[in-house]
Amino acid sequence: MKKRTVGLLSSLIFLMAIGIYSCKQDQSSKIGISDNTKSTVEEKVEEVQPSSEHSHIVIIKGMQFIPQNLSVPAGDTIIWINKDIVAHNVTQDTARTWTSGEIAVGESWTLVPNEGFDYLCTLHPTMKASVSVTQ
Repeated sequence: MKKRTVGLLSSLIFLMAIGIYSCKQDQSSKIGISDNTKSTVEEKVEEVQPSSEHSHIVIIKGMQFIPQNLSVPAGDTIIWINKDIVAHNVTQDTARTWTSGEIAVGESWTLVPNEGFDYLCTLHPTMKASVSVTQ
């Protein structure tokens, strides 16, 4: 009887841990970050309020940037969140004047652009997208 109770208790704890982890993952699309840093999605869920109307999220998943074409007002923040199974980066396409550096799985990176740009992941050069900035 004791072994059965311990087994059931262990299974229950495992299922609860999976449920808590899933809830945290679902909240990752609600983060709002204003600085130009890389950080884990879970850390940002804990310390930042939900996104405002002045932040825009680009999801990196399935070897693509979603959305591929984004238009934002000047002064707004763009947050890239890596929900793929491998690391990626966000790099200005033509002159490569800036890059996010490697964004690990589950991490995010933010930028407040002054002007529009095309960008790509230099680790996977077929991944391309663009941002236009309206004044």
